[in-house]
Amino acid sequence: MKRIAEDIELPDAFYDALAYFLPGLNAVAQQCGVSIGEWAILRHLRQEGRPNDKKQATMPRQDLAELLARRGFGQANISRLLTSLENKELLRRASLTSHERERLFGTPISGKRLVIILQPFGERKIGEFQQRLNEIFAGWLSKQSMPTRMALLSARGIGQQIANELAKGNQPSATR
Repeated sequence: MKRIAEDIELPDAFYDALAYFLPGLNAVAQQCGVSIGEWAILRHLRQEGRPNDKKQATMPRQDLAELLARRGFGQANISRLLTSLENKELLRRASLTSHERERLFGTPISGKRLVIILQPFGERKIGEFQQRLNEIFAGWLSKQSMPTRMALLSARGIGQQIANELAKGNQPSATR
């Protein structure tokens, strides 16, 4: 039996919207003093990092690089963006002792001495970007009809599900 999803293609309007959406996100990020790639790294670090003694998200550099590679970043781009973020004082690279690694990550992680630490200014940049997007969205939403607003509320989880699938970078499996 043929799956329903095989009969459905994304409409051209989706690609048109995407062509405007991505540059728009980049413009908002640039207004906040970061690139969209830099913002994504800060956000991933905050989501996946473990709080250190100062409550700053901390992650082994190798683990962050692997996570970013799974999410579509190239190794050269990761290094360049981390350097840029460090120059902007949004994150900091540090080397931990084995005792510090064990305390922070639970077990000594051999060979993973280098960590990336989200700095307070980096936290503020994440918030600034998100606040700006929320302002833009609120302005747009205030101009929409009640049926459009209700449709958006009922479809809240769909965007997250699609984003999760895109982040996996996987082809859909043949059986679901």
